[in-house]
Amino acid sequence: MQIATVSGAIQVPDLKARAGAAHERVRMVGAAVVRPAKELGARLSAVTRKPWFFPAQVVAVLGLLWLQQHGYLHVPVTMCDWARVGK
Repeated sequence: MQIATVSGAIQVPDLKARAGAAHERVRMVGAAVVRPAKELGARLSAVTRKPWFFPAQVVAVLGLLWLQQHGYLHVPVTMCDWARVGK
């Protein structure tokens, strides 16, 4: 009988209500995070469908290649770095 007295005094938390509230908070945060990502994806997708995108991409890659080959993007390598190459 002592157990019945103790258990009657303790209030059991409503787990369904807490789980529902937590689910709603997670859904709101998820929507706040996903919405800007979807908008950015839609914007990028719209840009990549433009007819000028591929030629502009080719020009950018060839420009980076030219800069690399002419030493403008060169990263200096020290003797210590050369000692570790191939290991």
